[in-house]
Amino acid sequence: MLLMTALVCKGQEMESGDTHDNAFMRKVKEVNSTWSVGFNFGQAGEAGTYYRDIFMLSGTVYGFYLDFGGSIDDQFKYHDDNNAYLFHVGYRLPLTKWLQITPMIGYANIKEKHKYDWDKWRYYNDDWIHKGFDFGAQATMGIKITKHLKLNVHGAFTRFSWHAGIGAELPIYW
Repeated sequence: MLLMTALVCKGQEMESGDTHDNAFMRKVKEVNSTWSVGFNFGQAGEAGTYYRDIFMLSGTVYGFYLDFGGSIDDQFKYHDDNNAYLFHVGYRLPLTKWLQITPMIGYANIKEKHKYDWDKWRYYNDDWIHKGFDFGAQATMGIKITKHLKLNVHGAFTRFSWHAGIGAELPIYW
């Protein structure tokens, strides 16, 4: 991922005619002089087997990214004890003015636990718990609405989850 970012940045330098080493840093400062908030929906867990539907909130200030979220409770199962909690941090890197990528690291705790009472004398337990270091990346596409407002559409894939959503981005005035 870092190699891809370096190649894109070098291509942007050659395209703009700027041969200084800090051309990338100027672009980062220009693109990341905003703040944004977003709402995401997705799934956490093992695809196709055990997974939890999740809702996440995300925010970016000066390019520093933070998201956190958890599972949406499912009330239709009998005797379930299921949940998922996730959070990530990262830094947004511009590929272009309208497309950015955010490498992320974080933590995930996903639990599926079922107890089925087939008859009054027997219980069946099916437990799946996964927690630990989570990593991945998010791609963000900014669509300019007005001079100061951008609509962000983003999607992320990490080791234990995927989520997609929308957000609003505004400039920082202080």
